[in-house]
Amino acid sequence: MLELINPDGLSTPASYTHLIAATGSRLVFVAGQVADDAQGNIVGPGDLAAKVTNRSWSARTLQLAARVVIASDAVPSSSVSGA
Repeated sequence: MLELINPDGLSTPASYTHLIAATGSRLVFVAGQVADDAQGNIVGPGDLAAKVTNRSWSARTLQLAARVVIASDAVPSSSVSGA
């Protein structure tokens, strides 16, 4: 069983879901983390610090929504994609 989660406070994308949680072992997959606000507007154009702050806030929002993910368990996308 998969639970699709788009937490309050983040934009609701049309083409993907922010979190997918698989029941049983409770695997959580995170997607599409970009610097946008809850309405989908770009945050801090040309301002890296604003983008990083937004991403940190988004990551915490996702962790709370997933109810199980903690920073030490998160796998960076670069280790999955090889980027």
